[in-house]
Amino acid sequence: MAIYEGMFVLDSGRAAKDWEGAKALVDGVLERYGAKPILRDRWDERKLAYAIKRQKRGTYYLAYFEAPGDAVTQIRRDLVLTEGVLRFLVLAWPDDAALPEKIEVKRMMTDDDAKAGLFGGEGRGRFGDRSDFGDRTPEEAPEEFTQKAGDSDGGNA
Repeated sequence: MAIYEGMFVLDSGRAAKDWEGAKALVDGVLERYGAKPILRDRWDERKLAYAIKRQKRGTYYLAYFEAPGDAVTQIRRDLVLTEGVLRFLVLAWPDDAALPEKIEVKRMMTDDDAKAGLFGGEGRGRFGDRSDFGDRTPEEAPEEFTQKAGDSDGGNA
């Protein structure tokens, strides 16, 4: 059996009312096809970039599991038909990579931060201070360009 990593976007309305029930949707599908959970945890509720199945928000659920290779196709087919699962991505975990010991939920940028344009870093926007892209001073410009700039005919003789 191979190890897989699955990221599932669940209906946030259903997850807020009954997290155990929403989680059971995914866990039930995985167990139905012989997958054995290794590690799984709830991530964050986020605004989606675009509406999926008329939902504007989604709750992320990450799971690492062992499953037979032929079961993954059936798991994917069943998840597409499962109401409450908006999107999912199941990837094979590399054999030479170690599994994480626990799932760390890092603070993601809030919707309010995104609206305010706070993309991290100091200064302006996500690229930080861009003062290094300013105009060159005359002493920094190469001599051949300063001579051409001084010509009135644009350097054409």
